[in-house]
This record gives sequence, structure tokens and C-alpha cells, in this order.
Amino acid sequence: MNHRRSHTVKKIGKDYKHKKAILKSLSCDVIRHEKISTTKPKAKLLRSFLEKIIHRSKVDSLHNRREVYKKIRNTKLLTKLFENIGKRYQNRNGGYLRIVKAGQRKGDAADICYVMLTEEILSNQNDNNDVKVDSSKSSADSKEKSKTVDSKSPDLQSSKNKEKASKGKEEKKSATKKDSSLKKQDKNKQDVKVKAEKKAKKPKGDKEEVAKKSENKTKNDTEKKAGKESEK
Repeated sequence: MNHRRSHTVKKIGKDYKHKKAILKSLSCDVIRHEKISTTKPKAKLLRSFLEKIIHRSKVDSLHNRREVYKKIRNTKLLTKLFENIGKRYQNRNGGYLRIVKAGQRKGDAADICYVMLTEEILSNQNDNNDVKVDSSKSSADSKEKSKTVDSKSPDLQSSKNKEKASKGKEEKKSATKKDSSLKKQDKNKQDVKVKAEKKAKKPKGDKEEVAKKSENKTKNDTEKKAGKESEK
């Protein structure tokens, strides 16, 4: 007889023990990673299996812990369920998992689905909306404050003008200092060039004087020799 048997869920093609082991491993993966990918019939079976476990984890009691431990057999994931995930869904009555289609698998073209927890998606969307609203309000408030300050306080405007004038003077002083330093550098370079040219010219005059002295010496020596020979 087929009384009290669900005909809406497709069969996996496994026996009872194998199907029980598959659901246990998949539910552990969802609790650990909070998002997995699997085939479409397994995802539908997993949703009906795991949502009952998450519903039990909303009430932290010894009986519920023992009942959940029979199906999961993992103490670390059990603590995460009752201390984190169960508290996250206190204000939610069902619909803890979400199935999203992800195309077909290469090879056998099986339908692939993502199974994930729904609360995080909703909370992230609400947070983003809140941030947008807060940012728009803060920008409008800042504009109004700036307008009121500018209209009510002329002293602030005068102080701003003074600051701008002082900044302009400082910039002019820095520019003049730079120009003077550049001029000094150019003068130093020119002085170095002139000194180098003078040094290059001096050796030529010295060589000419040395050559003249040597010629005079040779002339004197020849004259002396000629005088001695004439005396002899």
C-alpha cells in the first residue's frame, strides 16, 4: 500500500540506506558552507529533510539536540546549528533553504541547482537599502548645514579669505626662492666653465716659454763652443 508516501518528490534511484547517507552528507555540507551545488532531485529531497532540522534548532533543548544529532552525527555542526543558524531564524516560519537553477552539467546534461540559506540574502539586501537611505540623508543634511553656516557666519567667510591670501603669499615666496636658487646654480656653472677654460689656456703659454728657454740654451751652448774653438 502507498499510504502516507510523498509522490511529489522524485526518486534518486538508491535504496533507503544509501539515500539516508546522501542526505546526511549533503545536510552537513549545507550547514558547514551554507551554499552547495547538487542535482535537482537531490536538492528537492534535501530541502524537505534539512528544513525540519533547522526548525528544531530554533529551540535549544536537550531533546532537540539529541534528535538532530541522530541525523547529522557531528558535534561541531550541531553547535553551529543551535548557536548560530537557529538564532538567525527566530523570526522566520519556514523557507529556510533556497534552490536556484544553475544550468546543466557537462557530460550527462543533468540539471544542477544551488542550495543555500535564505536569511543571509535577505539581510544583505536590507542592509544595502539601509545604507543607501542613510547616505542620501547624510548628504542632504550636510548640504543644509553648509548653507546655514555660510548664511549665519560672515566671520567664517572672512577667515577663509584670509587663509587663501596667506596661502597665495606663501606660494609666491616659494616660487621666488626657487627662481633665486636656479639663478645661483646657473652662475656657479658659468664660473666653473670660465675656470676650466683658463686652466686649459695656461699650459699652452707655459709650453711656449719652455720652448723659448730651450732654444736660448742651445744657442748659448753653441756660442760657447764656438768661442772655445776659436781660442784654441
